[in-house]
Amino acid sequence: MIRSVVSNGRTVRSEWTGPYEEYDVIVAGGGTAGAIAAIVAAEHGMKTLVVERSNCCGGIGTGGLVTNYYYGIRHGRHTLIDAAVKERENGSGYILRKNCFSAELKKIELEQTMLKAGVEIRYEAVLTAVLMRDESTVNGVFWHDADGEHCAACRYVIDATAEAQVVFLAGGAFHFGRESDGLAQTYTLNYSRSADNTQLINFGDGGYVNPSDSSELTDEILRQSAALYPDRFTAENRINFFSGHFCAREGRLIAGEENLTLEDVIHGRLAAEPVAWERSNWDTHTLDLGFEDDTAMQWGVAAMQWSTVLHIPVPRDALIPKGLHGILVAGRMLAVDHNLSQAVRMKDCMQFTGEAAAVMASLAVKRHCDVREVPYQMIAGELSCGDYSVENEKLLLKTEAEILNGLRSGAPGQAIWSAYRMGNRAYLKTLLGEPGPACAHAAFALALLKEKSCLGILRELAEQRNSRRAETPRSEPHRQEYGAIAAYLLGWMGDAESVDLLIGILKERRSAQYAVNALNALMRIGEETEDLRQKIGFALSEFAGIPQNPLTICCFGSSRPLNILNRMRILICARLDKWGIHHYVETVLNGGKLTQVERNMWRRLCR
Repeated sequence: MIRSVVSNGRTVRSEWTGPYEEYDVIVAGGGTAGAIAAIVAAEHGMKTLVVERSNCCGGIGTGGLVTNYYYGIRHGRHTLIDAAVKERENGSGYILRKNCFSAELKKIELEQTMLKAGVEIRYEAVLTAVLMRDESTVNGVFWHDADGEHCAACRYVIDATAEAQVVFLAGGAFHFGRESDGLAQTYTLNYSRSADNTQLINFGDGGYVNPSDSSELTDEILRQSAALYPDRFTAENRINFFSGHFCAREGRLIAGEENLTLEDVIHGRLAAEPVAWERSNWDTHTLDLGFEDDTAMQWGVAAMQWSTVLHIPVPRDALIPKGLHGILVAGRMLAVDHNLSQAVRMKDCMQFTGEAAAVMASLAVKRHCDVREVPYQMIAGELSCGDYSVENEKLLLKTEAEILNGLRSGAPGQAIWSAYRMGNRAYLKTLLGEPGPACAHAAFALALLKEKSCLGILRELAEQRNSRRAETPRSEPHRQEYGAIAAYLLGWMGDAESVDLLIGILKERRSAQYAVNALNALMRIGEETEDLRQKIGFALSEFAGIPQNPLTICCFGSSRPLNILNRMRILICARLDKWGIHHYVETVLNGGKLTQVERNMWRRLCR
C-alpha cells in the first residue's frame, strides 16, 4: 500500500504497512452531497464510513444556515429527508419562511437516517492523506482527530469534501478560479439575527477567498465579523451567532474524464449519459464582471442572459477524476469550468450528485469492476434522473421576425443571443441606422459576430457613457449601462481607434463596471497591437501608480463596499511586466494595505 500526501506543493508517496479498518465505501465529507451519498450507499448494502471535519452533517444547508432552495429539480433521495424534516417541524414551534427548513432538524434527520442505514460517522476528523493501491488507484483515507491518526481502506472513496481534498492528496488534476485574476466566486458568511422578537438569517456576500487557503480564510472571517459587529446591541438588532460553515460557492474543480463548460451548454452542445440535471440561471454573484472571460461577458452582459434558466446535464464522467481509479466526486467540485460552476452548485443538484456517486460506487463494488465499466443503462435505471434537454430549446427565438421584434423592444437579451447564434448579419445591419435602442441592440449582436460595421455605434455609446440599461426578468444588478457594454465590446473587437476613448473612460472612474471593462479592453488591444503597447502601458501605469480613492462594488446581496482598485493594479503590474514596460506600480502596492487575498494574487501573478 502507498500513503499519498501533499507537502509544500508536492505529492509525496511512501510505503504503508500499518493497520487499517475496511469498508466498501468511504465518503469523505458529510456535507450537502456527502450525507446523501452515505445514506444511499448504505441503503445499497455497502459497509459505509463518513469522515467529516466538523461536528454535524449537511454542510451549508445545516451548519452554513442556507436553509432554502434556489431553482434545482426536486427529485431523489434527499427529497424524502426534506419531507421528514417538514413533518418534524409541524407543531414544533418553528416559524419559517416558505421554501425554508430548520437547519437543526435537518442535521438530526440526516444523522438518524445514516445510523438507521448502518453508516459509521466520524466527526471532528480531518483528512491527512490518501491510501493508494498503486500510483493511480485510491484505496482509502487517513484522518486525524484528538486521538491521533487513523486509516481505513475501501473499494471506493466518494470525495464530497467540496474542495476535492481526496483528489488533491492523491495527486489528481484540478483547476481553480477565473483566468484573469485566479479568483473564485464570492463567499457568504451567514449569521442569525434577532429583530422584533423574530429570528432571521442574514445573507450577504463578503468578497473573494480561496477556501483551501487558511491564511485567506482567517483574514476574511476576521474582517467580515468585525464589519458586521454592531455598534450596540438592542432588541431591534442582535446578532445571535455566525454560521459554523464558511459558505464558499467555488473551490477546486477537478479535471474529469469528461469536462463541462458554459460555452458548450449555451451553444447547445449538451453532454450525453447524464446522472444528474442542474436547473439554474448563470448565478454569478460577482459584480466586477469585466474580470470574467469572454463567454461569461457575452452571455451575461452583452446578451443580458444572467437570469435565463438553463437545464444542464451532468454526465457520469464528470464525477470521475481523470486518470484516477477507486474514487468518485460529488458536490460542487465536479468537472466543470469556472463559468459553469456558477450554475452547477445548487443544493438539489449537489445532493443528487451524492446519490449518483453512491449508486455508481455501489454498482462497481457489486460487479467487482472499475466504475467506467458499469453500463450506463444500469446506472440510469437506478437513478431515473429524467431528460430535460428539450427545455433548452426555449433559449432561442426561431425566426428573424421574432428577433427583430425583440431587438426593437426594451428587453432585447434573448433576441441579441438568438441573432448571434443565427449568424445572419444582413438584417442586423439594416437596424444600425434605425432610431431608438434597436441600433444599439443590433450593434451588440453584430459585435459578438465580430462584424466591424457596428464599431461606429459602439464608439458612440461609449463616448456618450450611455446610461440605458435593458429590461430583464429580474432587474438584477448585473445589468450594465450600454456605454459600459460598448467599452467591453470595443476591446473584444480589438478596435485600435478607440484607445484614447477607453483611456478616458478608465481615468474618469465613472463606475467600477466602466473602469474594469475599459481596463480589460485596453489590455486586449495592447496584446493584439504591439505598436500601441507603449501608449496603453503609460496610461495604465499612470492610472495604477497614483494613490486614489477606493473604486468599489457591492457584492451581490450585500451593501458592504468592496474595493477592487488594488486588484486592478495587480493585473496592470502583471501586464506591464509581460510587455517589458518599466513602471512603479509595485511601489504603490507595497505602500498600500492589502488583504491576504490581494497579497496572494500579487505573489501569484507578479512575483
